[in-house]
Amino acid sequence: MNGWLPDELPEKIQPRAGMAERIVSGVKAREIRRKRLVREAWGGLAAVALVAVLVVPAVLRLDSARAPQMAANRAAAAPAPPLVLSKVDHSVEVRWQGNKNGEYVVYRCTSPTFDQCSLADKVKGTKWIDTSNQPGIIYYRVEPRG
Repeated sequence: MNGWLPDELPEKIQPRAGMAERIVSGVKAREIRRKRLVREAWGGLAAVALVAVLVVPAVLRLDSARAPQMAANRAAAAPAPPLVLSKVDHSVEVRWQGNKNGEYVVYRCTSPTFDQCSLADKVKGTKWIDTSNQPGIIYYRVEPRG
């Protein structure tokens, strides 16, 4: 025996009855499945490309149409008044400069970037007392009520 071949091979090698046909039909079935999967993949890619071509220009038009209004809103927004915090009993007094008869919105925040805020109160005047006794570091943001 030399390697994987036997020393003597039979003169006629014949597959079992029907084996060749089963092999050929299996290969054909696999090829049909492969072609179908390729078609489906290209179809899905074409659908994504079509959505991108249709949606992206609409979104860009919407953003460009809203840009002047957004810029005007930012320009009209008054800067936040500087705050003065004082401890009063078991509370915090928040004071700011502004119109003593004006209406303001006070936010209680857990982040110094003011991206995690909740509405604390709507007040008239330039003073508000936080009686919540919320644990941790609290940041306050005051905006004129619009």
